[in-house]
Amino acid sequence: DLCSSLAEQLRKNSRGCRVVLSHYHRTHGQHAAAQAEAEEGPAGDGTFQNFIARAAEMGLTVRAFHEDCLGKQRCSLVEVLLQ
Repeated sequence: DLCSSLAEQLRKNSRGCRVVLSHYHRTHGQHAAAQAEAEEGPAGDGTFQNFIARAAEMGLTVRAFHEDCLGKQRCSLVEVLLQ
C-alpha cells in the first residue's frame, strides 16, 4: 500500500524530508460516486479522499500546494509529510 511505503520511508529519512506526488483528479465514474455518497453532495475525487484518510491513519499529512488544469483535466502537486 502506498501510504505504508511512504510512512516507512519518511520515518527512516525524517530529517526534513517530504514526498511530492502529482495527482490527476478523478471526478467521473466510481471514484466520484464513492465521495458523493459519503458527502451527499456534488461529485468529487473519492479516490483522493480515500488516500488522504489512509495517509492520516499512517501518521501522514497530505497537502496540495499547486493546482492547474491540463485541458479539462484538473491536476495537483501534493506533498506528503510526517505529522
